[in-house]
Amino acid sequence: MHKLGLKRKCKQRKYRSYQGEVGHIADNLLQRNFVALAPNEKWLTDVSEFKCAEVKLYLSPIKDLFNSEIIAYNLAPSPNFEQITRMMA
Repeated sequence: MHKLGLKRKCKQRKYRSYQGEVGHIADNLLQRNFVALAPNEKWLTDVSEFKCAEVKLYLSPIKDLFNSEIIAYNLAPSPNFEQITRMMA
């Protein structure tokens, strides 16, 4: 590329994971038993990072294992989720 005088369009950024404080790791209460026999018996959550137009957004849904329904979710510009949780209708 250098010999032909070509340049790349955008700079390549190095991977940087979240470097904030590491919180408390929860105990493994489910022991990989992901079957619920009644509603609101077992809920799960996780944080996913999305890059949208040069901005990172973090999504954390809360899922009921009984019927796989999303109970609530939070979308925030930082992974600490200090904004209000949005409830599903």
